[in-house]
Amino acid sequence: MRFLVLAASLVTAPALGQEAPAQPCARFAAFAPTKAPDLQGLWDFVMDAGPQLSRGYMAIGPIDGGWAGSLTPYSNNSLAIRSVTVDGTAVKLVVASREADVTFTGQLVEGGTMMCGTVAYHGGRIFPMIARHRPHLVYRPAG
Repeated sequence: MRFLVLAASLVTAPALGQEAPAQPCARFAAFAPTKAPDLQGLWDFVMDAGPQLSRGYMAIGPIDGGWAGSLTPYSNNSLAIRSVTVDGTAVKLVVASREADVTFTGQLVEGGTMMCGTVAYHGGRIFPMIARHRPHLVYRPAG
């Protein structure tokens, strides 16, 4: 539920084509990681694309000593996440698209369970985006 409230708060972001706020992550709890964050798994995201919100999920996993995956908006096809770079709490995703790569630049917050930042889209458009790591489910047989 908290994620929905945070997602709804994105509507206060700038309109299409306007500059995003300088500190989009200020409302979230910062943290100092004691070890490399585990990004593996599914992440729900919402991006404020001006007149509408774009929602979907990302699947991130390890590959060749780094991270990669896929991003699937609910209104579109899946896109490849070419790379995921983490430096402390700073995170950058490069996502392939038909027109050109799209880049998310942000911070890991809330103990590493959320990413918040901005997406640099085609033609220089900037949009705020947040993503929340889904909890890992552990199967325990009854008995």
